[in-house]
Amino acid sequence: MRIGMREIVFFLLLAALPVGLYYGEFKNRLETMDQMAQAREQREARLVQVEAAMAHYADLGEEAERLAGAIAIFEQKLPEEKEVEVVLGKVWELAIQHRLKPKNVRTAPNVNEGRFSKQPIHMTIVGDFLGFYDFLKELEKLDRVTQLNVMKLKKIVAEEEGLMQADVVLNIYFEPRRNGGRS
Repeated sequence: MRIGMREIVFFLLLAALPVGLYYGEFKNRLETMDQMAQAREQREARLVQVEAAMAHYADLGEEAERLAGAIAIFEQKLPEEKEVEVVLGKVWELAIQHRLKPKNVRTAPNVNEGRFSKQPIHMTIVGDFLGFYDFLKELEKLDRVTQLNVMKLKKIVAEEEGLMQADVVLNIYFEPRRNGGRS
């Protein structure tokens, strides 16, 4: 068998056919398959994120129920507007029980905070520091929501040791009247 030019060209074309198919067709398909694999991996990663978020949202429902219960408990501690004087009376009695003398009590205008309002009360209290400390501890235990956000203490120089004057602003939170009653 003789190998001539025709056979060499045929053999080169036969060898070039797979190389041409690889670069012309198979390479494009392989790139497309790689892109599809990357897209699938991205979708799977996103699916994992969505599943984690869904688990979090399932917990949010329980959290919302728990917070709604906490809000209901908080709102039970809010007196009606007409009961603010009763709470102020309890504060006055607490001061007297702890050997303190309320010298000056002034109320400021109510401050509406949306679902609740507050009644700021400026008080000047004179007495023993330890009694004042016990008064503050008892004030925290009141069954109504109060806040002591301003407190200025001054030592009173007198014959008796430990006397002081406290200028405080006590906020009593309450549920404002809406259409003649509670909302």
